[in-house]
Amino acid sequence: MGARIGPVSLVWADAGAARSATGRALLAGLIAELAPGADPAVSRECPRCGATDHGRPRADDAPVAVSVSYAGGVVVAAAARSEHVSALGVDAEPERDGPLAELAPLFAPATPPDVRGWTMIEAVVKADGRGLRVAPGEVRFRAPRTATRLPGARIAALPDACGTFEVAPAPAPPGMAVSVAIRRARPR
Repeated sequence: MGARIGPVSLVWADAGAARSATGRALLAGLIAELAPGADPAVSRECPRCGATDHGRPRADDAPVAVSVSYAGGVVVAAAARSEHVSALGVDAEPERDGPLAELAPLFAPATPPDVRGWTMIEAVVKADGRGLRVAPGEVRFRAPRTATRLPGARIAALPDACGTFEVAPAPAPPGMAVSVAIRRARPR
């Protein structure tokens, strides 16, 4: 299945044990759609250890920002043209009610977020590129002061980040919560 939210295209699929291969295939399809004729290759490199089997995905030779999330047996991939966004993050989690008690130590003394709040935080820290090296409790949200590219977006700020991010709920497979975060591309 697939959907759009603002400048971002999303696709998802059941993956089972082949989730990494499914993620690469979904991203390659999005790159081919958004940048016809460009090389759809996606690479990864962990900024901490240099390994190439994990880390933030990137389109090597296409003007496209990409992100992927794995939740249970579902893979959600997102992509947007670089002329619209300079950074992109997507996160998916199975839906459930109430605050995520297992995350309480990360947010103490505040109440931990619910699933939607957690996917928004994760999408933002993925778009930032530092992931959970940013303390999740330090992600701050506010209402937008101007029009946003993502419908229903909130504005998120992180410590030591260059600028802010738009983050919003996104279309999702049944039983999942998905959020997308972008940093707008600077006008050329």
